[in-house]
Amino acid sequence: MLTALDKCNKCKIIKNRGWILRKDARHLILENPKYGSVQVVANCNKNKFFDQIIYIEPPGAAAVVLVDKQKGKIYLHTEWRPAVVKNKNYLFKKGKLKINFKHLGRKSVEVPRGFSEGTSLSTIIKEVREETGFNIRKDKFKRIGEINSNTAFVVSNISVYVVKLRGIENLPSIGREEAEKIKKRGWYSINIVKKMIKKGEIFCAITLAALNLVFQRLRDK
Repeated sequence: MLTALDKCNKCKIIKNRGWILRKDARHLILENPKYGSVQVVANCNKNKFFDQIIYIEPPGAAAVVLVDKQKGKIYLHTEWRPAVVKNKNYLFKKGKLKINFKHLGRKSVEVPRGFSEGTSLSTIIKEVREETGFNIRKDKFKRIGEINSNTAFVVSNISVYVVKLRGIENLPSIGREEAEKIKKRGWYSINIVKKMIKKGEIFCAITLAALNLVFQRLRDK
């Protein structure tokens, strides 16, 4: 999205449909109403510069853990994530950054999540409906905390909700667009989920943090 900064406030911007450039003496910001903002903070001093990338998503970011209370199971789905690397050793070679795009793209086990310009509650109700097929009343969603996926770069925190259901046997159908991304959906026992975490089969930071909040509440009770 942004190339490296040139000397003394000169910058090169990769044109991207929907993104609007805002610039002043110290900041470069690309904004897209749908996806949020990417900000580069630049402090130039002759040929030296420092840049800090900051991701600013809309405020309505949320994730949810669906729990089948009767059977003691948690809903998870496997989603294709094209930006996730398969081979963790590909990034640096002899001190130089090398990206091989054939290493990108990996399946990730996750809880439903998303962000929008609305409230976190309206966001997660919409995401649950689209990603799971469940139409759940808003009073069933209980907010249990908030998380940040990377405090060095990400401005917005993510609200975490839990929904307790009873005796869910079959999963409703989902739309074509979501079905193309989500390869597997299902209910997993808490013991199985914990084993998946130990084996590294769940590596999404948002999912791990959301599950931890739920496990803590279950343990406290």
